[in-house]
Amino acid sequence: MDINVSVESIDLGDYIDGHRDEDGDYVPGGTLADAIAHKLVEKFSRSDLYDGFRDRVQRIRDEEIRAQLAPAITEALANPIRRTNSYGEQTGPDTTLREVIVDEARKWMNTKQEQRYGDRSTTTNLQAMIRTAVEDTFKAELADAVKEAREAVVTGLGTTVAEMVADTVRQALAKR
Repeated sequence: MDINVSVESIDLGDYIDGHRDEDGDYVPGGTLADAIAHKLVEKFSRSDLYDGFRDRVQRIRDEEIRAQLAPAITEALANPIRRTNSYGEQTGPDTTLREVIVDEARKWMNTKQEQRYGDRSTTTNLQAMIRTAVEDTFKAELADAVKEAREAVVTGLGTTVAEMVADTVRQALAKR
């Protein structure tokens, strides 16, 4: 039995009706190009190359977003802005976003740190941040020093114990 199928002309823009795939899932209709692209993406996403490709695309996307935003951020930092109240009325002279950020950072650094149970502290946020950084650095260096000392003790004890065992064996052999 011979079956002949004749396709006169086919174009990637030709419409394909919705159908069920090999798993029985419904695939909505679309162009032939859509169906081919969907199959290629489906197969590619299961391959070993997909993770590296996805990471590269995300990295390129992030770089492009940064490149597009950089001029807008530079402009926003440099151009004057008007200080207003909640009604939009001007409350002071024009300033820049850079000056607002510096003022807010300065306020945060000089704000007294709140303690539990309403106790007043004389420590500023900046002092607390520096203290924490110094403590963390000191703890890390102290941990390294303790580790080195422990290794030195273990090495020293190992040598001393070996010498003690050797001396005991020599003495036992000398008595024989």
